[in-house]
Amino acid sequence: MKPENLLKGRMAESLIEELLKSCGNKVYRFGYEAVLQNLTQLEKSFDRESEVGQRISSIPDFIVINQKKISLV
Repeated sequence: MKPENLLKGRMAESLIEELLKSCGNKVYRFGYEAVLQNLTQLEKSFDRESEVGQRISSIPDFIVINQKKISLV
């Protein structure tokens, strides 16, 4: 993946996270990037294109909690 695309994605995630927090929500990073960092540190041979990598890429980026409900975003 191109470095500029990674940067754009992280900026977009940070913006959304801050917008959700500013509305009074509790926001927890949960998605592919958060899990992938941990997996690649544990196992250098982890492949993003594997079946496990594909499943991880489909999980939500955030868990958002407000006073009424829990949402996956």
